[in-house]
Amino acid sequence: PIFIIGHWRTGTTLLHELLARDGQFGFASTYQCMAPGHFLVSQRFLAPLTRFLLPRRRPMDNMPVDWNRPQEDEFGLCNLGLPSPYLQWMFPRTMPGYDQYLDLAELSDADYRRWKAGMLLLVKRIAYSNPRPLVLKSPPHTARIKTLLELFPHARFIHLVRDPEVMIPSTVHMWKRMSQSMGLQHGCCDQVVDRVFDNFSRMYRSFEQQRDLIPENRLVELRFEDLTCDMLAQVQRIYQCLSLGDFERVRPDMEQFRQEVADYRPNVYQLSAELGARIATTCRSYTQRYGYRARARGC
Repeated sequence: PIFIIGHWRTGTTLLHELLARDGQFGFASTYQCMAPGHFLVSQRFLAPLTRFLLPRRRPMDNMPVDWNRPQEDEFGLCNLGLPSPYLQWMFPRTMPGYDQYLDLAELSDADYRRWKAGMLLLVKRIAYSNPRPLVLKSPPHTARIKTLLELFPHARFIHLVRDPEVMIPSTVHMWKRMSQSMGLQHGCCDQVVDRVFDNFSRMYRSFEQQRDLIPENRLVELRFEDLTCDMLAQVQRIYQCLSLGDFERVRPDMEQFRQEVADYRPNVYQLSAELGARIATTCRSYTQRYGYRARARGC
């Protein structure tokens, strides 16, 4: 498989939707991730009957939602019963302690084997229903490189980054909106900002420790700002770096997608002095490594 990784709000969904336009690839659909235990049997008849239950747009960024659109496989793992940091959205006040499932580093041997077995089972089911190379996307996978390579030794990775002064406020907004829309408790935890920074630190501590496990010709990195400024050129670079075939074959489909999202406008956030100072401190190494010095200013 090809894994699209990167912190939340770095454009991973945009790239996932884009690569799904290439018919040589398969992907985990929303229905498959919401019903991973029975989609092989039920998808054909139950997905059309239940489409009216879906919201038209995602609550945090107004991206379209449909059973057949690409989805994060992390939701599939949750629905198979595996613990995940995403369960914190359901319990925003009590915040169950599943931080260790972000990077898997502190799990017992039994829990680690259980997670790997669940991941492999989900991917096998998706591949059985759609027997093509899979493009999978999930921000938590950014912290799981070693484990993913144990399961899929020839996996390829696309890593997206974004200016932390935009990425962090956007993630805080996402965390709050997801808790409001999915939570089983009223109210939102006052510690959301702390949670976002804790996840960021854990994620990139793990990624920087493990990134050298990926062979050079199986990892490509790009910035959200470059992707949104010149989408086709950046995707062409991905195809070249990862040897995905002739880009000209899919250019018309990619151009059609680019036109479909041309009018999309991301949310704009006011960065407080306090949050800006914390970003400057916590994200310093990330900012330096990926060439960010000030707020992203678009093209």
